[in-house]
Amino acid sequence: MIIVDGSIASIGLVSEPVKITVRKGFAEEFYGKEALMLKKTLESVGLREAFNLAEFGIGTNAQARISGNILEDEKAYGTVHFAFGDNSTFGGKIKAGIHLDVLVRKPTVYLDGEKIMDRGKLLIP
Repeated sequence: MIIVDGSIASIGLVSEPVKITVRKGFAEEFYGKEALMLKKTLESVGLREAFNLAEFGIGTNAQARISGNILEDEKAYGTVHFAFGDNSTFGGKIKAGIHLDVLVRKPTVYLDGEKIMDRGKLLIP
């Protein structure tokens, strides 16, 4: 299980904290106004596959900046990025008709109950 708690920086810059819980590869719980908007967008597809965790990455590059270009943004230190939906275009098996990238600034991340990131600071070596 993965829990990400922080502020979404892409799909519109927001200041309100969100919390999304992923179990067995699918987003199941959404807390916060922006997270609920994301959930509604995924529901609009009408497929469970839209909730598939297609990508998950932890930004570790101190030289990368959040610039609005997701390819650089997702690498910036102190962020995590994830995407829901289709992963078939890069080797996965899920076809969902949607692929939404999300960038979170200063996240707190739990992996299988262990906190691995606290407000953007990595806690693992």
